[in-house]
Amino acid sequence: MGPRSLEIPESSGYNRIEVHCRSIRGCAAEDSGTSHRPANRLLNDVFNIPNIIHQSWKDERLPKKFRQWSHTWQIHNPHWTRYLWTDHDNDALCRRHFPWFHDKYLSLQGEIYRADVVRNMYLYLYGGVYSDLDVECLKPVDDLLDIIQSKRDDTYFSSQTPPASFSSNSSSVIILGQMEGAERGKHSIPNAWMASSPGHPFWLFMLFNALKTSSENKEPEEKQFTKDASRLYRDIRAAGVDVPSHIGETMQHDVIILSPHIVFPYSWMRTSTRDEVSKRCAFGMNTFDDKMCKDMLDLKKSHFITYWSHSWTKNGQSEESIKKLS
Repeated sequence: MGPRSLEIPESSGYNRIEVHCRSIRGCAAEDSGTSHRPANRLLNDVFNIPNIIHQSWKDERLPKKFRQWSHTWQIHNPHWTRYLWTDHDNDALCRRHFPWFHDKYLSLQGEIYRADVVRNMYLYLYGGVYSDLDVECLKPVDDLLDIIQSKRDDTYFSSQTPPASFSSNSSSVIILGQMEGAERGKHSIPNAWMASSPGHPFWLFMLFNALKTSSENKEPEEKQFTKDASRLYRDIRAAGVDVPSHIGETMQHDVIILSPHIVFPYSWMRTSTRDEVSKRCAFGMNTFDDKMCKDMLDLKKSHFITYWSHSWTKNGQSEESIKKLS
C-alpha cells in the first residue's frame, strides 16, 4: 500500500524565533510561538537534543511541494517545534551572534552558500534538527534517537562511527548521515539533514574552517562546509583539543554518522544512471513522482528521504526547479 496523500495546509505551521536568544532555554521563554510552554519541554532526554526542527527559505512563502514535505515533519513530530528561517533572519543571526564571521558571510558568492553556512550556526546556538525543505520525514525523530541511544541495531551506524565509538550517556552529540552510493568522498556526508545538541564545538570548527577559505575560492558550497566532515572532527579529536561547552563545563563531545539507508536512501549522484528508480526519484526529471519513488525504494529502516530539488544555484534560484515545486 502506498503512502496516504497529505492535506497541504495553507499556512506553514511554523513558529517564529527571535535571533537575540542566546540559548534554547532563553528562546523557549521569549518566543511568542512557544511562550505558553515551560522552557524545559523543548529539551529531549536523548543526548540533550532539543525538540526543534530548523528549516530555511528566502522568505515565508514556500512553494507547494516544500509545504507538502515540510508538513510531514509536523505529522510525525507533533511535539516538536518547527522554525522557518528567512534570508533576513539568517543575516541577523550571523550579525548578532557571529560578528567575527559576518564579513565572510556577506562575501560568499550567493545566497545558497550563506544558507549552507548558517545552518551550522542554528545547531551551535540552539541544537535540534536541521532539514532541507525537500526532505520528507517518514518516521518520528524520537524513534530514531531512541534507536541510536540504545544501540540496539548495528545496521543504523556507519563503519566510521560504530556503536562502541560513542557513549549512550553523552550529553553533547552531533548526528550526520551518509548518502547512499557515496560512502566515501567529498559528497559522502551531505548537510541536508543534521542533528545536534546545542553548543557542540564541531559547528564552530566548521565555521573556522570556512573562515580560512579565501572568498575567491571557486568552489565555496558544500566543499567548504561539509567536505570530509567526519575526518575534520577526527583530526580535532586526535589532536587532543579540550573544548568547554557553552554551558560552562567540559564534556565529552561525540559524533555519530548513520548508515546511508537511514537518512539519505536516494543519492542525487544516481541521477546520471537514468535507471527506473532515478526516473521517479530524481526531481530534475520530468518523470519524477515522489510517491512512486518511495514504493520503489527499500525504506523499511529509512527515517527520511531527500529528493534533491536543487532549487538554488550559485547564480540564484533555479527558475525551472521553482516552477516544478510550485
